[in-house]
Amino acid sequence: MTTDLTHAFTLHGIVATLRFSVSAPVFKNNIWKEIQPGRCWESRMDGLCCTVKIQQEVDRCIYQLIMTNDGDSPLNIETFSMGPESVSWEGGLVAPHALYSLHPRVTGENDYDADEVLGLPPLAPLPENEWHLLSERCPELPHLEALVLSDGWERPAFIEGPLSQNHAHQRKKIRWTGNDTIEFDITHRFMGIPARNLDPGETIRETGFVQFRPDGDLNSALRDYLLALTASTGTRSEVNPLIKERFFCTWNNFIYWEANEEELLPSVARVKEALPSNQWYLLDDGYMVSEGSKSVMDRNEKGERIHTLEKELPWFHNCPGISFLFDDGAGVDYEKFPNGLDDFARKVKSLGMRPGIWLGFETSKYAPVAVKHPDWFIDIGHESHLIPDLSVPEVRQQLRKAFKTIFHDWGFKAVKTDFITHLTDHPKIRYRFPEKSGAEWREWLFGTLREYLPEDGFLSIGCWICMGTPWHARHVDSYRDSMDARDGNWQTVLSNVRWSILPSLTGGSGQPIPDADSVSIFKGMAWDAMKTWINYARVGGMLVEAGGDILRWTEEEVQWVDQCLANDTSGGRVYFADMAFWNRDGLPCASYRAIDDDTYLIGLYNWSDKAAQIHPEWIGPIATCKTFTCVKTGKPFTRGQLSPLHLPARDSRLFLAKPETNTHP
Repeated sequence: MTTDLTHAFTLHGIVATLRFSVSAPVFKNNIWKEIQPGRCWESRMDGLCCTVKIQQEVDRCIYQLIMTNDGDSPLNIETFSMGPESVSWEGGLVAPHALYSLHPRVTGENDYDADEVLGLPPLAPLPENEWHLLSERCPELPHLEALVLSDGWERPAFIEGPLSQNHAHQRKKIRWTGNDTIEFDITHRFMGIPARNLDPGETIRETGFVQFRPDGDLNSALRDYLLALTASTGTRSEVNPLIKERFFCTWNNFIYWEANEEELLPSVARVKEALPSNQWYLLDDGYMVSEGSKSVMDRNEKGERIHTLEKELPWFHNCPGISFLFDDGAGVDYEKFPNGLDDFARKVKSLGMRPGIWLGFETSKYAPVAVKHPDWFIDIGHESHLIPDLSVPEVRQQLRKAFKTIFHDWGFKAVKTDFITHLTDHPKIRYRFPEKSGAEWREWLFGTLREYLPEDGFLSIGCWICMGTPWHARHVDSYRDSMDARDGNWQTVLSNVRWSILPSLTGGSGQPIPDADSVSIFKGMAWDAMKTWINYARVGGMLVEAGGDILRWTEEEVQWVDQCLANDTSGGRVYFADMAFWNRDGLPCASYRAIDDDTYLIGLYNWSDKAAQIHPEWIGPIATCKTFTCVKTGKPFTRGQLSPLHLPARDSRLFLAKPETNTHP
């Protein structure tokens, strides 16, 4: 049975009705006792106390649902709902759009084929009387579930989203009635378990946010929400080393699955010599023994490795992942690292770099530990991989042992984690022991990792993430907001640009830094096209790592990579000087970011395959800029010379500008 409460308020011509309900066996009917009119409600029955608190300030409202077991016996919470039930515009709706805080993508059957990853505009039109299941657009990814509803740039907008995910994952769908109202259907469920048990005296709580804006300026729509989210979740923004430091990673365009000390050590020395902007050297995948597979990359006439899916997948299917440190550490490939990874980490330090390592939190079902302990793992249907079941005490013990080995015994001081959200956020997860939900085990996992890392060591997240990253902002320093560029694929670049729109808007709000894959020399991509992708990431403050076969780069290429990484600090607020791209194609022709107190770095881009005229819009902080200096040539340009700017296909330009200040009294 459920207990229900609704509360409505109005601002800027928008009427929002919030609904709160709890589904639990102890509730026999709907009874809410009002304690403080308009602010706090409470319902009690058979030991379960449910409280709703609402705090309204100016144009926003923060609400909280608290569930406490006041009785003497355990109780179960099955699901609950909190947040908007409906939002109506007093002036009616003409063409409402929704801005989802998800990666705007759809995938083909093979998620590793970049040509089948299609970008969608971030601002989606809402057809009449059709339910949109936001989470189902890409259900295997974790979701922030924040939403902006807009009926035009100059029209009032409504923003809403959760401020916590302490215990439950939100799942939401919306529908435009065709008139003046957008309806919501929101359910919070406990990922991985059928219901959440509440012990006597135990309390669980979740918090949400709504805001009414007088306009639909999408550059600013999420700002207050993200700042409130940071205040709620916590952040490492004051100690995050990647704001200023950079790392070199052995993944893209270098060794892939073939990591070995003989090739890596000369690369470490070259990075130290040629890329002074890099302080870290991170060993990526391929250093462990694969169960039943010895995949070898193809090479071209220059000896450079060629990415081929057919060669990589055999390794992927048999990759031992985190299991290489289960069962007394069996799995390190001593043919590749004759003296072990502890010796490799020491050699990296001796060459003047700090060592980091990649960890994949899955294991092949053929790995010895999976065969020996099948009850330690869960099959979510991800290729031939299994994931560790965090609810099993022995698994948590083994993970602690692995973290101690890697970070204390071997001496690695930073980590890039991969496939980690599968353990806690995947809809097919089913834990063996039901005492905690996925959100709670996620906090255990990241909190435990941080126990073994130094304060100035970074924790980065690899793939399978999106805007869900704020939930672990107080543990995580950066996250990949794009997919592997590999040897250079323009379709992948376009997808990555679209993926980055919402993560870009988190800049300056204290969230982890979005990481645009890596700066690299992509041999399969033309020089200008490659620079366009990197220039876009540079303006977005998303460059925290480099990768590639630096031993084969020319001096010009090395200098260019170092210049990009050393440009300025990472993160920071990003603006888009292109109002049409939100519902055009998701590819902005102009973006900019402050790189110091009075200077903006501005990028203009042509993403098409033909030469084009680029038409930036001078909005926001750069509205008063009159002179623009080309970063490459130092030549000054007026606003008129850039409106429009002719750019060749797949090309870009960077400019520096200072806003004019009014000197009159």
